[in-house]
Amino acid sequence: MTTYKAGDRISILYLSTRRGTCLAYNRDVIEVEAADQYTQRLWVSMPPDCAYGTVYGTLPHPDFIEHMDAEPVERQSPGRLIANADWHMAMSTGGSMRTTWPAGRHGTSVYTDLTAEERRDHATKAIRYVRELRANFPREYQRWITLAVESLPDDAR
Repeated sequence: MTTYKAGDRISILYLSTRRGTCLAYNRDVIEVEAADQYTQRLWVSMPPDCAYGTVYGTLPHPDFIEHMDAEPVERQSPGRLIANADWHMAMSTGGSMRTTWPAGRHGTSVYTDLTAEERRDHATKAIRYVRELRANFPREYQRWITLAVESLPDDAR
């Protein structure tokens, strides 16, 4: 059984109020409590359309929750590689911030600037995910690049 801690980045299956069962990547574990079943209860930041609210308490059943970086990069699906690459790239830019909940799930979130070293570490990880995507899923890589270019303003293409 995987052990989680506050600040972990996870993927989670959840019930959307508009689309039924959905998979959300890059969600934060806000707080962890001891629990009899599965040994933990997690409180997770959720998308706005989550039927259970934007802070959701759940048991960490392995069929529904997983660390984003848990699998070796070589075994990740194209969607997971893209989600990880996008997240690490966003975290590597100047002005990137991490979200924390100093007062736990009942408090408000606080944003903290990443250090230059943390941003460099995220850039290194992003490169690894992009290389893996390009080497093993060339069609998905090309589609991802095409979508990224199309989302740029006309004067940046």
